[in-house]
Amino acid sequence: MHFVKDHLTTQRVEDIYPATALQTGLLALSLRQHGSYQACIPLRLPPHINLDRLKRAWETTVEKNAILRTRLIQNACGQVYQAVLLSEKLEWYEATSLDDDSQTSSFWKTEFEGLDCPQFPLLPTAHYTPSITDTLEHTLEHHGSFSPFTLSTIVRLARATVISVYARSDEVVFGATVAGRSVPVPGIEDMTGPTIATVLIRVKIDPFQHINGALEDIRASGVRMIPFEQAGLQLIRTLSPETA
Repeated sequence: MHFVKDHLTTQRVEDIYPATALQTGLLALSLRQHGSYQACIPLRLPPHINLDRLKRAWETTVEKNAILRTRLIQNACGQVYQAVLLSEKLEWYEATSLDDDSQTSSFWKTEFEGLDCPQFPLLPTAHYTPSITDTLEHTLEHHGSFSPFTLSTIVRLARATVISVYARSDEVVFGATVAGRSVPVPGIEDMTGPTIATVLIRVKIDPFQHINGALEDIRASGVRMIPFEQAGLQLIRTLSPETA
């Protein structure tokens, strides 16, 4: 492993792990589209704030949370790793689990076996990258006491139904972002670091099926994929013609 480009030495590294599928995907997208997945959050501080204490607080936060001392690096073979530094000096400016790959691959290949649905929406070219120009926000109220299904499950069925109508297909596939905190890892709820993942949802629309049955199918599908949801779209698309 070479740290030349990032000016790192092995003496500065506390530990090193394979990057998660999410980290690898975000890195690839940020390299392709400069400025993506970066945030700049300005905060107005009141005049009485003690800047020295504020700096010490941030330095302590970085010291206590390894994810804030982590850098993504890539070896000569293209594999991406996350290197945790022993320490990270903050620059201040004054200004106005490793998964079983074979089981994971088998799950996703089986999940999309026999898939036959049109692409929706159709893009102008194979390499076309959509650019968001507008946003729409809507608040949904979910009264859990009246339904055994989560709002996420209900929205997935609604989305699948809409796509089915527009694509004129009784089978649809779409992407969904999950929290990634349902895996059986002790303390995952309190873990500091990125756990979200993007998964593909396959839904077969049966116009004669009761809505509760359709919701139960989607719920069960989501539960089945929990152990494999960190695979990442980069891996899934290479597994078979159906997942490409």
